[in-house]
Amino acid sequence: MSALLEIENLRVEYRSPGFLRRKDPFVAVDDVSLSIGRGQTLGLVGESGSGKTTAARAVLRLVRAASGSIRFDGTEVTEFGRVPRWYRRRVQAIFQDPTASLNPSWSVRDIVAEPLRVHTDLRGSAIVGRVATLLDQVGLDPALDHQRPAAFSGGQRQRIGIARALATQPDLIVCDEPVSALDVSTQSTIVNLLNQVQRDTGVAYLFIGHDLGLMRHMSDRLAVMYHGKLVEEGPAEDVYRDPREDYTRMLLDAAPGFDPTEQRRKRELRRASTTAA
Repeated sequence: MSALLEIENLRVEYRSPGFLRRKDPFVAVDDVSLSIGRGQTLGLVGESGSGKTTAARAVLRLVRAASGSIRFDGTEVTEFGRVPRWYRRRVQAIFQDPTASLNPSWSVRDIVAEPLRVHTDLRGSAIVGRVATLLDQVGLDPALDHQRPAAFSGGQRQRIGIARALATQPDLIVCDEPVSALDVSTQSTIVNLLNQVQRDTGVAYLFIGHDLGLMRHMSDRLAVMYHGKLVEEGPAEDVYRDPREDYTRMLLDAAPGFDPTEQRRKRELRRASTTAA
């Protein structure tokens, strides 16, 4: 079965405007190749400035200074002039800051209904009913749909963002650090919600983050970026338990609740048993 999203040799570079222009462009993403299967989660991990968010924005076509190939369901995305409406419908996003990503002057009903008005034929009471279903799906009381975002907590606002992303029944959602602005207990709740949504709908995720411990539980595969390059990629459990690269090990050592000494001991035991065999 072909992948839902295939990225090959992606390169994103920026040049300074006018007289400030440097001789060489700044390369934010350099020769990155990845793929995501239908209904799967690819965790894209790295510290700030590693290029992971730029790669995600290239998939969303929010960055145009890209070369290489991005194919979605067999269609070459980089050849789009104006992004077609069908692509916006099938590829949605959940952003890092739920406060900044929601229009503060709109009600929750209007926020969640907007994609339905743009991308579907639903109108009137049909939209109201669909909004209620979506809010219930993400664990919010539909009776509160008249409230504005300021009336909700950070975790509740992120649930609103998830409901909005689900409105068009997308095939892929780009999750750009959707829990990093939340407290630890709320992070766990949102991750569990996203996992449940995936089981219910079969949606695929490109999940951006920097906490390998959290990403391990979220992802089928993990890809690690450093200074714009892909340095490691593989099944999530393999990358977590036996990373090949020093940079990946550094990210693991920094993960909350991770015991590097115990993990190194387990890796050495596994290698010893493999050598003995």
